[in-house]
Amino acid sequence: MINAVRLKIGKGIRESQLLEFPLTYRAQIVIKIAAKIAQNAKHAEIDEHDLFLAILTEQESMPIRVLQALKLDIKALVATAEEYANNNTAVPELPFRIEFSLNYPPADRPVLSPYIRQILKRMFHGYIRVRIEFPLYGGHTSAKLFVVTPIAIDTRADATVVVKIDHADSIEDEAQRYQNYIQNSLPAMAAHLMDKPVPSDDGEYAGLKYTFIVGPDETPQNLKAVAHVWSPVELGVWVREQLYRIFGRTWWMQTRSYRFEAWREYDWLLPPILVLDYVEDNQVPPDAFMLRFPVRRGRLATIRAGDIVTVENFTIHKIDRQNRILTLTLGNGAHVEKAYRVRVRNVDFEKHTFYRGEVVEAISGRVWETRHDLLMGSVRELLPDFNVNEDYIPATIDRQRKVINPLKRYNEVLEWQINGMHSRTHGDMHLGNIMIGPGKSPVLIDFANSREGHTAFDWACLEISLLCEVVMPASGTEWDDARRVIEYLMQVNAGYMPTGDSPLIRALAPIIEIRAVMKDILTRGTGTTPNWTEYYVSLMMSALRAVTWDHSMSIPSRRLMLLVAGLSLHELRGAYGSFGTDTPSPDETMDANTNSQTSVSGS
Repeated sequence: MINAVRLKIGKGIRESQLLEFPLTYRAQIVIKIAAKIAQNAKHAEIDEHDLFLAILTEQESMPIRVLQALKLDIKALVATAEEYANNNTAVPELPFRIEFSLNYPPADRPVLSPYIRQILKRMFHGYIRVRIEFPLYGGHTSAKLFVVTPIAIDTRADATVVVKIDHADSIEDEAQRYQNYIQNSLPAMAAHLMDKPVPSDDGEYAGLKYTFIVGPDETPQNLKAVAHVWSPVELGVWVREQLYRIFGRTWWMQTRSYRFEAWREYDWLLPPILVLDYVEDNQVPPDAFMLRFPVRRGRLATIRAGDIVTVENFTIHKIDRQNRILTLTLGNGAHVEKAYRVRVRNVDFEKHTFYRGEVVEAISGRVWETRHDLLMGSVRELLPDFNVNEDYIPATIDRQRKVINPLKRYNEVLEWQINGMHSRTHGDMHLGNIMIGPGKSPVLIDFANSREGHTAFDWACLEISLLCEVVMPASGTEWDDARRVIEYLMQVNAGYMPTGDSPLIRALAPIIEIRAVMKDILTRGTGTTPNWTEYYVSLMMSALRAVTWDHSMSIPSRRLMLLVAGLSLHELRGAYGSFGTDTPSPDETMDANTNSQTSVSGS
């Protein structure tokens, strides 16, 4: 509500030129109405309830227009406000307790933060207590997910639900995306959003409530858990016959042609392009680097730590007041709302006012780290047994075959024009976000990144998750174990099924099935030979993102991800003129999908 009002009226100038703020004509009317309401209710002074009722009664103010735009029932609000304002006695508050189920491992029970307690109390208003049954794991964000049972004052338990708690902006995004892209496309047996976001007292955090669906044993399981119980063949068949068949009808099978610049779909997967330390306007030199749309990646490459950069006309995507950090993005349309992230540290929120969704005309900072610095730091954590500054890195155990170093070429790929396919997508389809419902039916959760976008991304994301959670553990922990996986993936990419009966070869079965799904998507309605370029672009960017998952991914899996990104670039070498040459041309304009591609069979 607050953000909606701010976006409607703007923020105004930073410094007032008036000695005091005069009330507007409409504000004076509202205060007069509030005074009459307070007098009738025998209040000594106007309180917030009187003021709220006055705003609702006046009917013409900006808050009313925003409430109407949000499709809220104004008459119902007036009735509720009148009833409360005319009641001189406080409404008694029920006691509220949060407890853990006996099934929740005592050693794993978290100390609940005050904001989590506030959100649970508001979310389950009218209940005497809630029981946290178990946590849900598997994501790569800061969100907390719990399975929760609310218990009424008569001690009867109501339906168990899934509660997700995260930063308010992320929760608001998820609720909006669910409404725009998901709610009318889910199968009947699916997790549905139940209510609007519930904020904490300070508005920094919020929670969502989803319906909870479990299998026949009443235990919630995601694909990450069952991946180590089911055989790889069973897992792969389930992905194709259950997940793809059931959700594909309204999602990935309904594709449309889609020509896009790769950065619009994939820039957000990578670290921020810059991390800045805030600098006041009066300390910015006249020759500071200006960052504005369109972003010139060639110029970005010249920026070094310590340089002063001024960011112009970017949108505030996140505000972290606790850590004094602003995150800005390009915000130039629905598909690029997270592109070109810039993180600004050490912002004085007491001195400067910002709000989410605001377009900032200019903000400056001293470069602390660049995207290249962040990526290089992530790779060095993996203790590489090769020179990370070389153009090619060894991809096989004998080191005779090499792939392109993705740290050297990802910027080129981001500039490509891709001829691909567009559909409704989940946006974060890893093993932890896929639940197993009754009859082994698939249930997707976490719609924070759901949208209309590049169809291939969901399946590239799932392949990355399977490679990290299933395939790499079957190989080992060292660099050569990752290269062993790459040797088999080279065969898969070439259209061959690796032969043998080793644990590693068996673990590749789900990957083969994902390629079968992608083959169906790429050829659906065309009857032509699939062009795998768009899938390799998505796989390369998804793998490079996973390299940076230092808190949620093992080092062996991250090693594999670097090689997978390089192998994907290797498969794309014929799709872009600069790849494979000693002097790449930055002005090359060939489309990514115009050249022939090594055939990849999904069968």
